[in-house]
Amino acid sequence: MGADTTAAKVVEAPPPTPLNLKSRLAATPRRAPTYSVRVRNTAGQEVTLADPRATRALVALMNIHAVQGGAACHWGGPAAFAEINAAIHGILFATQSREWHEAFNYVNDAGHTENGLYALRANYGFDGMTFEDLKGFRSLTSKLTGHGESHLNPEGVLLSNGPLSSAVGQAQGLAMADRVAGRDRATILVMSDGASMEGEAKEAFAAIPVSPPRAG
Repeated sequence: MGADTTAAKVVEAPPPTPLNLKSRLAATPRRAPTYSVRVRNTAGQEVTLADPRATRALVALMNIHAVQGGAACHWGGPAAFAEINAAIHGILFATQSREWHEAFNYVNDAGHTENGLYALRANYGFDGMTFEDLKGFRSLTSKLTGHGESHLNPEGVLLSNGPLSSAVGQAQGLAMADRVAGRDRATILVMSDGASMEGEAKEAFAAIPVSPPRAG
């Protein structure tokens, strides 16, 4: 049987059309944090952030309620991330003319620090959350689970955080998808040093494109 030497026709794939799905994440808070601090950004401007000391105090109180209810919890992780998340949320919630989640994807890979996010966001009144709501942390009737679960708390969690580093590749995928779709949105990933040692994270790191150095 002779070889088929017919010239193949060029097939032009249609451009990808992004899905237009309504986000279930809660809207940008309209008020300043109840407990706040004033800091200067790199431009020398004063900005208001949630006070990291309040985050630590609220996490400690949440954990007391959780332990008394028979649940395990963390303090070190959310305490260590308090300043980082205060600064990040100051940027997220300063978004003008559109909702914060239309300008940013916020992904928390360090699931054991999720209670710090609950505390910080209650300080803002995010999604109508109050300090009283924090007392239910890890209870059967609360959506404030030990690790963030998007199916239980879609108003506050974009991606569920399970095994360490599992969200690194997912965050990378979100960033690539926004680039392909032509969306003006940045993806911010919070991860721990422990996650950095996982194989999934190393694979994702290896796939990050590096821009060539500029001439001159």
